[in-house]
Amino acid sequence: MASPETTAARRRSRGFAHVALAFVIGFSLSARLSPPAAGQVMAGAEEVKAAFLVKLLGYTEWPPSSFEHAESPLRVLVVGNEEVAQALEEVARRTSGINGHPIEVVFERLPGRELRASDDVLEEARRSHAVYLEEDDRGRAIRFLEMLDKSDVLTVGGLPGFAASGGMIGLREEGRRIVFDANPQAIRSSSLQVSARVLQLARVVHPGSS
Repeated sequence: MASPETTAARRRSRGFAHVALAFVIGFSLSARLSPPAAGQVMAGAEEVKAAFLVKLLGYTEWPPSSFEHAESPLRVLVVGNEEVAQALEEVARRTSGINGHPIEVVFERLPGRELRASDDVLEEARRSHAVYLEEDDRGRAIRFLEMLDKSDVLTVGGLPGFAASGGMIGLREEGRRIVFDANPQAIRSSSLQVSARVLQLARVVHPGSS
């Protein structure tokens, strides 16, 4: 996944890794993009989103059939935002995994045309346990969600109105905080079990709401 043009970004993300990991360890599903203490590096939005995502994975249960073995990786596909993918890789390397499953991160982009069911990004999504989507083209992002409908894939997104557009969990910046929306209908359309704590702390939205 590493490419020459992303090496510098990967190195920068390593500088944030210990900050993101601190969010994972003491997380309350409410993270603030606050100034660092003396000697610390400020956690940017990508690092906090990665920490949020890891914590959400821990609050989610997949059907046993979703894993080939008890130690099979929990596969997370990041679509569109490579910096989130890099930050997630750093956090994953420093955690013990989710319920015995090491976290495996894959990065893809949506094609610059109408999506097809045979596209690699959709094939990757269907093989994954979770997808994080942050795509500039809202129309293509929504189409991607529609083509994943009723799959046992946790869909988390960082674009406005993600949950109301059919995603399960939508992250958004509110001032200097990362907060989140939850779409219970989208969650219920799958066989996933998302902790009630997530829904209690989220702003609950429904398809078509703003």
